[in-house]
Amino acid sequence: MKTYKPNPCDSLKPGDGCAMHINGDIYPGTVVSRTPQSITVDYDSYQCLDVAGKTYGDRYSEAEGDLVCEQDKDYGQKKFTKRSCGAYAASGSKYLWLSPGRSFRSDPHF
Repeated sequence: MKTYKPNPCDSLKPGDGCAMHINGDIYPGTVVSRTPQSITVDYDSYQCLDVAGKTYGDRYSEAEGDLVCEQDKDYGQKKFTKRSCGAYAASGSKYLWLSPGRSFRSDPHF
C-alpha cells in the first residue's frame, strides 16, 4: 500500500476558509462539515478591495487588493472527497480541487 504525505486540507475544520481550484480560476469557500474522508464547502461571496476601500469586484490580479469574503448560503455547497493520492477533489469531478486558505483569481481570457 502506498503512503502519501499529509495534505494541508486534513487539518481543515468547520468554519475554516478554503479555496476551490478549477483550472486557472480560484474561488473562496468556507468549510461547513467534514468526515475523515470528505469535506463539504459552501461558496463565499467576495469582493476585492484596494487599500483605499474601493471595490473592484472580480479582478485577475490579487496583488492590487485584499480579499473580503462572506459566506453565501444561496450559492450552494460542494462535497470534496479524499482521493487515493491524498488530495481532495469535488465528487464526480477531475478538475475541482480544494486547498486551505481563502483566495480568489479569475482568468480574464475565458
